[in-house]
Amino acid sequence: MIHIAHFQINPDDRSVKNTQSGAIQKLEPKTMAVLLLLIEREGQVVERDEFMQTVWSGSFTVEESLTRCISELRKVFNDEAKNPQFIKTIHAKGYQLLVEATLHDTPSVKRRVFTSDTQKGAYLMYACIMVLVVTVVWIFVAWLPLDQQAHSTAELANKEERFDSQQVIDDVMSLKNLPSTLIINDRLRQNSLNINVQEAQETSLDEALVDIQITDNDGLLVWRGVRRFDSQAQRMTTAQDLVNILVKLKSARPAPEIKELSQGLQAQYQHALYLIDRRGEDNLNKAIEILEGIVTQRSDFVMAFVQQALAVRSLSFYKTDMQMREKLLIRYDLLLKQALAISPEHPVVRAISYQYDVNKTNFAEYEQALKSSVEYAPACTICVRELAEFYLHLGYFDKAAKLVEKHLEYFPLSILMHSYLAIVYSHQGDIEGADYQAQVIEALGENRGFDAASVKVQVAMMRGDASAYIELRKALMEQHPTYHQHAQVIDAILENNLEEARRMIKTMPFLDFNLALSAGMFDELLARINNNLADGSIRDFKFIHGYLNPESFLQSEYTQNSLIFKNSAEVSGLFEELGMFSYWQENNQWPDYCRFIEYQSHRPNFCPQ
Repeated sequence: MIHIAHFQINPDDRSVKNTQSGAIQKLEPKTMAVLLLLIEREGQVVERDEFMQTVWSGSFTVEESLTRCISELRKVFNDEAKNPQFIKTIHAKGYQLLVEATLHDTPSVKRRVFTSDTQKGAYLMYACIMVLVVTVVWIFVAWLPLDQQAHSTAELANKEERFDSQQVIDDVMSLKNLPSTLIINDRLRQNSLNINVQEAQETSLDEALVDIQITDNDGLLVWRGVRRFDSQAQRMTTAQDLVNILVKLKSARPAPEIKELSQGLQAQYQHALYLIDRRGEDNLNKAIEILEGIVTQRSDFVMAFVQQALAVRSLSFYKTDMQMREKLLIRYDLLLKQALAISPEHPVVRAISYQYDVNKTNFAEYEQALKSSVEYAPACTICVRELAEFYLHLGYFDKAAKLVEKHLEYFPLSILMHSYLAIVYSHQGDIEGADYQAQVIEALGENRGFDAASVKVQVAMMRGDASAYIELRKALMEQHPTYHQHAQVIDAILENNLEEARRMIKTMPFLDFNLALSAGMFDELLARINNNLADGSIRDFKFIHGYLNPESFLQSEYTQNSLIFKNSAEVSGLFEELGMFSYWQENNQWPDYCRFIEYQSHRPNFCPQ
């Protein structure tokens, strides 16, 4: 038994007992392994790479889960990231256990505290015991049933890296002539990847940019990025990005929904998904063309119709000609109808075409339809996002985060999914998680652009870092001029000029929920919610639950108004009328702000006592 402050840790049953309150909480296997590694390295900084190697056997695809484990441990210890008493974040490095541990072998053994000042022999004994405990827990984790693992036991058993990462770094650092191609051989399979490096067309006199493309054996693009390349530090950053991307590619789980296709069509389908994820008119048009080719050969492959429909709908957003946009939306509808005609009971088609009826309050039926689509097609980003959105609407932010984290294993290069995970983390007030996602998005992106920049602005607001916020939003406005009006509203709110903020919000094409909430525009928000409900949409409910951010001067108005709004009779009436209260009670799970102590300041009156 291990003691940390007034908490008793039992690695055997993965429990943590609060000896003051008597409350006992069970930890997930990975979370317990993370805690034991922190205990083993008590007082030292445990870097992210060490967690990855020890707990996840070097799998980059699950690195997002480390922040989730740390977040869960903080909940157990009632700890705060901003003012830590137990676990401290060491920015850009890892984590550190701030408290000393006590080991109780048996009730008859006298309590002994092992610190750096204790006798070397005792410390060594403690360290050995901790190493043994971590090893035992790791063996236990590695041999869990398949439905509790990120990878099969066969995959976990094979610890050999599938390519030489140091060789990749050395080759990139030593590149002299462009264009050049590096061939990455797979140690475990016969296939290989080609890294093509050439000068980027947009290179200017004062900077050197390279265009990097990773292609498979058939020459299909699997990743593309533009990177600065005019210093050793920038080359090293590029090399490390490439290694991380290659690890993700090699460790991605195969999507079960495409196993019925030939190997060649599988590669084309995956390439189309990559293009859809990268957005942009050119990418979307190429994806639509590829999917049309797949449908020509396999007219029974429903997912090709679904993905083609989604690509067409995304393409419509790029059209300023309303007539052209309308044509694309008609085509979207026809493609879904084709898919429905081919397979009326197809889980993905049923979920996408499901008509949610706010008058029937069919939450359970809707959830089951969404869950069935994810079970059938775990690599389908729209399927995963729709289910995660449903959980956000219910206030289950933690559940949404875990869902997205799990399914990133199937599509680890998805910028859309990593961006969405950052949004979920922002709803949770998980600063570290959102910040890390910004780094991942930067590494995966074709350029270090809008997706990562918008997340970084949100992180600066969550931290209350005014100087970082000002600098980041300048860069964001350069990339996205329409953000300028958004920034002006925030300035007016910070200056407590609410009348001016409200005036500007009313001039926007659409009512921004979060800005309106910060400005105290409750009547306008209720009107928006009711209008959307009249159209059968509950999309505003995740905004009603709000962003459970820590207090900061940048968001003080928002946090206060969010609680006022949730406590209003109108919002309680909506939850009652739509069956939200009944659903929470029947499932014995209330929104996160009702359950977790760190959200105490966001807890409304309707939460059960």
